Amino acid sequence: MLRFHSTLEKSSDEVEDVKDDRPSTPHPSDRPIGLVPSEDSSGERTRRGNITKTGNAHLRRVVVEAAWAYRHRPSVGAKLRKRQAHVSEEIKEISWKAQQRLHQRYRKLLAKGKNKGVVMTAVGRELLGFIWAIGIQAETAPKEPLRRAA
Repeated sequence: MLRFHSTLEKSSDEVEDVKDDRPSTPHPSDRPIGLVPSEDSSGERTRRGNITKTGNAHLRRVVVEAAWAYRHRPSVGAKLRKRQAHVSEEIKEISWKAQQRLHQRYRKLLAKGKNKGVVMTAVGRELLGFIWAIGIQAETAPKEPLRRAA
């Protein structure tokens, strides 16, 4: 489970809408949300512009809002540890890698003098890749049968 879990719980309907339409290629999750940069290419010249803002605006806002959690140093606090109690080790590893990488990206972009809004959009876009990886891992993991109380 990632740091921002409670933020995305509120938008589970939008996440489900994107999940149903997603192709099987790696990291396409940013496309239906509109977090890909616009591009003007001609020959050898490539210019990237603002994000395209196509797709689900509410989900895009929630993901960028969730990215603010990665301003803080990576750690596994009591709440996160409790949420991760029933999660597989592979998903915990992806979550830890996400915390480290996204915090590092946040710090590097700020050090370059980038605007905080631009930084959070970049971190949010990368966060979608980790959400995608966890979703794929969860879908391919063997399911335990439900136990019913007698």
